[in-house]
Amino acid sequence: YSEHTQLQTQQRAVQEAIQVKLNEFEQWITHYQAAFNNLEATQLASLLQEISTQMDLGPPSYVPATAFLQNAGQAHLISQCEQLEGEVGALLQQRRSVLRGCLEQLHHYATVALQYPKAIFQKHRIEQWKTWMEELICNTTVERCQELYRKYEMQYAPQPPPTVCQFITATEMTLQRYAADINSRLIRQVERLKQEAVTVPVCEDQLKEIERCIKVFLHENGEEGSLSLASVIISALCTLTRRNLMMEGAASSAGEQLVDLTSRDGAWFLEELCSMSGNVTCLVQLLKQCHLVPQDLDIPNPVEASEAVHLANGVYTSLQELNSNFRQIIFPEALRCLMKGEYTLESMLQELDSLIEQTTDGVPLQTLVESLQAYLRNAAMGLEEETHAHYIDVA
Repeated sequence: YSEHTQLQTQQRAVQEAIQVKLNEFEQWITHYQAAFNNLEATQLASLLQEISTQMDLGPPSYVPATAFLQNAGQAHLISQCEQLEGEVGALLQQRRSVLRGCLEQLHHYATVALQYPKAIFQKHRIEQWKTWMEELICNTTVERCQELYRKYEMQYAPQPPPTVCQFITATEMTLQRYAADINSRLIRQVERLKQEAVTVPVCEDQLKEIERCIKVFLHENGEEGSLSLASVIISALCTLTRRNLMMEGAASSAGEQLVDLTSRDGAWFLEELCSMSGNVTCLVQLLKQCHLVPQDLDIPNPVEASEAVHLANGVYTSLQELNSNFRQIIFPEALRCLMKGEYTLESMLQELDSLIEQTTDGVPLQTLVESLQAYLRNAAMGLEEETHAHYIDVA
């Protein structure tokens, strides 16, 4: 009986020690979550901005007593006050500098930490220890202790598994390749800017001056000036049209290499097409200033042709804006929300999957995308719809 009582006493002591650790873990988890929630608030940015501004200490505190001390023959106290005031100010500036450094480091940490999903708390070491302690307090057998120890060795081994190392190395090399590619593109753009050596305001002023000169030329030369200017514009339009057709042909046959397709000047194909389309639109608008009759241009309806050019330029511009917004805003924000495990994005994806399952009879999303592309291509070319195409009618 005494041995049984002693074992019970030891078991209660172990359970009490485990409970103390559990309370400590819960307290640390609460503090950690509170600190992480503070990182998401705007208070950190406001504190960093506040401490980065120069602090105005105002006049020294001994200034009102300066005249009294001088009249009392205690001028040495004024020098002592000045010295102490300087030391206090230096210590205060040093303290603010240290606080600013701490806040900057905390801001850098928050920039990275806020990208992790909220479920990362479940993988925290303290959270894992808390789970093991809760299992141990419910079952304090030797076998359970050995099992938890094996879990600890497997999860917190000194070296990570080889597969994880290979994945991290491959990811690092991929990121380095992307960084080198972006750096080379940036260098090319900088070199182009250096070669052009002009700014947007200078180009706008030059454009206004060219437009003024053209108006003066048309006004002074009449019909002969209009015909000559139209000849120059049509020659430029022919050149741009040939370049546009060449670029569109290269883009249509590029396949998966379309992302890397560039012009001879190093511009991406969509940027090059937008640039040429914009030039064509400007030339067509300039052609309207030439006082010509329709038979001079051999165009049945110049107004409709000009409108078609304007609409085509709008399509190219919209595509470029869509691509720019996708690469700079939509994709990074969606990736960030996926990494953080945002509830709104996950619920939207679930609703999309549910909608596809309910309305397509099991047809995958990729098949729907291909059917939509085929439908738009046939509609643009005036062809009949394919009979085996899949569509979704959403009311």
